[in-house]
Amino acid sequence: MAFRKKHDITDIYRVRGKTGEESRLPELDTSIARNRNYHNYFRGYTEIQRKDEKGRIRIERYYTKPWIVSGLSVRKYWLLRLLYVLLTVLSAALYIVPMVQDVPGTRHWVVALPGMPSIILLFLLAAACVQYVTVPKKMTLWDHASSTRRIKYVSLATGIAQALTAASLAVLSLMTGREVGHSLLYAAGVLISAVCSGSIFFVERKVPYSEIPNDTILPEGEAYQIR
Repeated sequence: MAFRKKHDITDIYRVRGKTGEESRLPELDTSIARNRNYHNYFRGYTEIQRKDEKGRIRIERYYTKPWIVSGLSVRKYWLLRLLYVLLTVLSAALYIVPMVQDVPGTRHWVVALPGMPSIILLFLLAAACVQYVTVPKKMTLWDHASSTRRIKYVSLATGIAQALTAASLAVLSLMTGREVGHSLLYAAGVLISAVCSGSIFFVERKVPYSEIPNDTILPEGEAYQIR
């Protein structure tokens, strides 16, 4: 079965009203070649330029590169997704709860330097986790890059930022000598949250992925493959 994305946008290549030699796709693509996001999203697709019954030009996109699939069994496939959700939730809880406590370190700019980026990265990690869980089993190049690769590197960055936050909180409490016991306890919680985030990276890097053939049959029409 063909995997197709069809758009009723007749002017995406500025071809409205053009015929013959002027409408060939290799020439028309110059208007979009600099759009990196477009090409990243549709990388591996083949575009077919066709005319509908009213003579209007339509662009249809079919994924033609090999599919990327996980090498895990069905049971491990879903258990891995459940694990990532639990680690993400646990990481967020173990980070937010200590950082809202009323101790000197949580209000100091030294802790805020790595602490604020950690909040942003946690949000990105949650988004990456949702994308990872909902991505199809047969992935396009973009599916793979926006799920498996993204969650791997976002989790690593989140873990590093959280570890720096924990270290700054612990060191600051020892230097000031104020509420050391509570501060070290909260720093330990933040450090565990960093372990939760970072472990996603180390688990995901060991997940096997492979390619399977794509049996998409292209319809007639002028074709251009997006690279």
